[in-house]
Amino acid sequence: TFDEIDYAIDRLTVGLAKTTGMNNPSRQRLVAYHEAGHAIMAALTEGYDTVAKLTIIPRSNGAGGFTLFTPSEDRAESGMYSYKFLKGQLAVALGGRVAEELVYGGEEVTTGASNDLQQVRNIARRMVAQWGFSSDALSPTAWEAADAGQQMMPQSASEQTESTIDAEVAKLVNDAYQVCRETIAQNRPLLDALVEELLECETIDGTDLDRLLEKFVGKVVNPRPEVVTA
Repeated sequence: TFDEIDYAIDRLTVGLAKTTGMNNPSRQRLVAYHEAGHAIMAALTEGYDTVAKLTIIPRSNGAGGFTLFTPSEDRAESGMYSYKFLKGQLAVALGGRVAEELVYGGEEVTTGASNDLQQVRNIARRMVAQWGFSSDALSPTAWEAADAGQQMMPQSASEQTESTIDAEVAKLVNDAYQVCRETIAQNRPLLDALVEELLECETIDGTDLDRLLEKFVGKVVNPRPEVVTA
């Protein structure tokens, strides 16, 4: 059945569901805001992957919850990503951290975004150093190989170039952070409503999110692919 397939996918990707922490309301609310931040940023980023589901049920891999996306068929088959999509990916990855900041304040932000921030750093670094997505400060060339940050040759980039790469990475991340913060702040009623549904149901799917988007935004920015049945 679909539920069995869904369970198997979750178990392979994020581990088994746990009950530990489920009786801590304040923790559950924080996790709900974190995951809702990711989901809303994705749902409001034009051309981004659709949200398949989000949950606040903790997993055996240490995650307090997770948001699952469905990539477009074209991207899944080609493995190619546009500059626009990658900038969106940075903003979506920052969504959890930004939601925590907006709701709880900077002093109460947790380490829950640790993996997200690693992802942000890795994507932004590759955008600049491997894929040529930088400003005029750098020529469109690969300054390092795709293999785990190993350089293409000894000292493939000078110390000055490395400094410029760092600055370009920081600029990409800062721009994504500003876009994310503005987007989530402007859609706070949607964020709060999604959190309340998550606290009530623990897991909601993409169609539930679409319903909230219709109510609070007036439209679904990234329509789901039509499901064709025999």
